[in-house]
Order: sequence, then structure tokens, then C-alpha cells
Amino acid sequence: MGGTEAHALGLAEHFTEVIRVAAEPTFDLPLDPASVDCVALRVPVDGVSAAAALGAARRVLREGGCLSFGFDNRSCVGAGRSRRDGTPGGSTLSLRRVRQHAAAAGFRSMHPFYVDPAFVAPATVLPCSRASCGLLELHRPATSRLGPIRRLLARAGLHRLLYPAYLCLAYA
Repeated sequence: MGGTEAHALGLAEHFTEVIRVAAEPTFDLPLDPASVDCVALRVPVDGVSAAAALGAARRVLREGGCLSFGFDNRSCVGAGRSRRDGTPGGSTLSLRRVRQHAAAAGFRSMHPFYVDPAFVAPATVLPCSRASCGLLELHRPATSRLGPIRRLLARAGLHRLLYPAYLCLAYA
């Protein structure tokens, strides 16, 4: 379900059969319940769609199956802030909300990672922690004047501002 074709091809190296389904906004997957070992998903930005997508993925996963999904971290930075006219600003999706949706859908655990495309191929995937982000930023080649600012943000625990996307693994 979702994911990119490259993602599906990567999964094909580890599974006998990979089915890529373009899900409708309702996320009514044309698969039997508990029929697949792994689902790759690109979560929509709003919380309602994320909850529906995670629920649909959990329905088709076998017990012990894995959901690999990602979402744009930049949408989280402005989450919860209001505009001057009082209407909500930013996305309603945050890592905390995604964890809540995953638990509500019946996933027993979820592990988030940052995806940093700065190293182009392959993208760097690292744990969401001050230590791992600080170490990466410390050893990142100084290609711009932003290096000291990036290191400062990582040390200050503001690492979610540095990386554009999350990759999460959730287990049924």
C-alpha cells in the first residue's frame, strides 16, 4: 500500500511476494485480513487520514507483521500553532499523534527514525535521539556555513528541525 516503487523493489529482496496497492482515500484495501507480512505506506499529512491508513494496514497484517511507513517531518514543526485569524495552522500530525494512532490501530510497538537525504544515495537513516543526531552533525562534511548552526540545533535537542522525514517501523 503506498510507498514508492523503489521501496517495493527493496522489500521484494526480503519477501516472496510483494503487492503494491494504490489505496484510495478511504484506505479500503482489497486484501484479506491478516494476509500479508509487510506493508509499506506513505502516511498522509492529516491525522484523520493517518488513523485510517494505519487501521487499514493493521487489518491486513499477520500477527508479528511489520508496517514500514514514513511521513514528512516538516509538517510537524508548525503543528498546533494558530494563525492570526484563530484558525489552526500547520499539520495535525506529529510523531506523538502517529504513536497514538498506531497504538489505537493495534500495533504493539513503533520505532521512529529520521531520514536525512543530505548524503543522497543512500539516504541516512538514524535514531531519533540527541546523541545520534549530534554525532552525525559533528562528522558531517562542512559543505556550507550552516554546519555550526546544525551542530548547535542537534546539541540543543532540536534535531527534528534538521531532518525532513520520518521512517517508522510498527509491529503487529
